[in-house]
Amino acid sequence: MVSTTVVKKLLKKHGYVKRQAQKKQTTGVTKNRNEQFENLVRITAEYELQGNPIVSMDTKKKEFIGNLYRAGSLYTTEAITTFDHDFWSLADGKVVPHGIYDRQHNRGYLNLGISKDTRVNASGSVSLLR
Repeated sequence: MVSTTVVKKLLKKHGYVKRQAQKKQTTGVTKNRNEQFENLVRITAEYELQGNPIVSMDTKKKEFIGNLYRAGSLYTTEAITTFDHDFWSLADGKVVPHGIYDRQHNRGYLNLGISKDTRVNASGSVSLLR
């Protein structure tokens, strides 16, 4: 068996240094990016005040795969650079959550797939139930 001390010494000997990815590759600026989210918050608050049920059905949070920033660090011999935004056009793929969430009862259903096409996700995805 090899201890973590030995592994650390070997990594250092061969030039591996623990690094974090750096957001340095620019992709541009999008004007009025938050307007749609501010509008959703306003509408949701209005409906809730009227006593209406609030059920969220969306795929808003996609997890893009590719040269995109991720928190954490790893051992490498060179600096790690990533794009500074998670635009889909820069990704190699994505994981798409499809879900329904009832805010008043704090219950939800989540289906993780690879496409926005429901029939594709139905045949090969992971489901989580809260």
